[in-house]
Amino acid sequence: MRKNRRLNDPTPVPINEDEVDIARIPASTMPENSTRMSRKERQKAAKELERAERKVNEEQIRLQKLLEEEERKYRAEIRLEKEHQAEIARKEKLQKEFLHWKYLFPDSDETKVTVKEFIEELSIDPILSLQETAEEFNVSVDKLITRLKELESENRICHGILNRRLDRYVYLSPETMAEIASLTKKNGSICVKDIIEMVSSDKDLDEDETVIDKDVVQSHKSKKNQ
Repeated sequence: MRKNRRLNDPTPVPINEDEVDIARIPASTMPENSTRMSRKERQKAAKELERAERKVNEEQIRLQKLLEEEERKYRAEIRLEKEHQAEIARKEKLQKEFLHWKYLFPDSDETKVTVKEFIEELSIDPILSLQETAEEFNVSVDKLITRLKELESENRICHGILNRRLDRYVYLSPETMAEIASLTKKNGSICVKDIIEMVSSDKDLDEDETVIDKDVVQSHKSKKNQ
């Protein structure tokens, strides 16, 4: 009778607390000997695992920042190198432009005559032979003509008359151009041979009857005023 009463007794049987905790922890995260660990030991193991994971995350963050810093430095070095090369190219261009501005033919190894010296020579002897001048500077006649036209377009040479058939270039100073303007205003036009008489006693161009009219002189004035 007492045995049956014990079976029917509704009083709950006490359960070990450690057994409940083990039941609640996923088996995949439990150490192999977790069933034999106390509650404090399991808590300690969980904290150590948490610290290890945090340390791994911190290391990943550190490495990521290190890579980003290296990338930033690399890009900065590339940018500085490009700026350095651009500055070198700019200085070389300025130097080349300066030499081109200063010398008549800066690339010529034969002689280095400045544009100023060349124009001073033209002021003394306004008529030059294209072939002889080209040979003097060791350049082609075409290159000489191109350079003369450049100087005219830059207004460094006031004006000039080119005659390839007679192998001549006639330099016209500002004073000569003023005189030409006066004559064209009075007569409407002027022949090249008349201009030659203004600048030199050389008669090589007397056969040339090329005419300079008011439009040519006006065009020169407009270019000079630009």
